[in-house]
Amino acid sequence: MSASATPAPPAVDLEVDLDAPPAKVWRALTERQALDRWLSPDATGEGGPSRCERIDAEPGRRVSYGLRDGERDSIVTFSISRNAAGGTRLRIVHVPQADGRAPRCSAANDNPGRLAA
Repeated sequence: MSASATPAPPAVDLEVDLDAPPAKVWRALTERQALDRWLSPDATGEGGPSRCERIDAEPGRRVSYGLRDGERDSIVTFSISRNAAGGTRLRIVHVPQADGRAPRCSAANDNPGRLAA
């Protein structure tokens, strides 16, 4: 009899409209200094082992990161487009990995990232 893997938690999929233009939102999602404002430096690779790594991107439209959170990895994809008001529609899809491993995601850091207020 083989042990069965714990199923992954359900994915989170949400959309929000922002007043900022898409180029500004893209910078916030992809530039190291901007990421460090809402993720801890340990999560983005500064000051310790990386637990957040960019795994895919379509510049100006979509970026995906592999994240390590304790025992389980996940993939978070941010997609942006211009909304009708001239701002940005941001879609965030967070998919925990059933096998616990995201592609190329470092397992070296057990210090979870934090979101800044």
